[in-house]
Amino acid sequence: VHMGVAACQMEKKGIATEKGELNRSIQKTNRLIREIRAQIEKLKEWIADLFKVWKTAPKQPPQAPNLANLLMKYLSVQREKSRKYSQSWQHQHTADELKTIAAAVNYLSEHGISNLDELDASLSSVSDRAYSIRAGMKTAEERMKKLQKLIEYGKNYTEYKPIHDELKKLQNGWTNKRDKYEEAHRAELTLWNAASRYLHANLPKGTKTLPIAE
Repeated sequence: VHMGVAACQMEKKGIATEKGELNRSIQKTNRLIREIRAQIEKLKEWIADLFKVWKTAPKQPPQAPNLANLLMKYLSVQREKSRKYSQSWQHQHTADELKTIAAAVNYLSEHGISNLDELDASLSSVSDRAYSIRAGMKTAEERMKKLQKLIEYGKNYTEYKPIHDELKKLQNGWTNKRDKYEEAHRAELTLWNAASRYLHANLPKGTKTLPIAE
């Protein structure tokens, strides 16, 4: 959200402003959405690899396969694939894979996930959460755009209202004073009239923040 010069100067001095807080809230939510999307992509990769390993594993009684066992099986498969490379590359690759597996196991343990069914349910939950946040952000952004327009029109309304009020006092007479004043201030009066129409149409009923007048 564009903050304007005054708000920027206040923020630089360490004084929190409403727009600054809104911007920080939006940035925090966007970071959270990016993190959730990254988690979803990682989980999708894990599921794809684990299902490949599961298909090659010995047949077991019908039940959701244990993820820890599948991850170790996955590591074993990766080791076999790496045998065609040099010993140094194999060692480095195995070390990297172990780090990845350890991180995966820790993540699964922390979230109480032990099998593919639970992983799939977790993925659905994270996806639903991301969708909910995204929907909330869209609503907030639409609200911010409307508030921004209210602020802009409110500024024009208050800034040019004295010119409008002065015009109402004037009479034409033989000097055409009113017409001349109106012509001289046509731009300001146009902005005031546009602001007045917008505020009358969009401010909630009973709002008394601005002295809206006809």
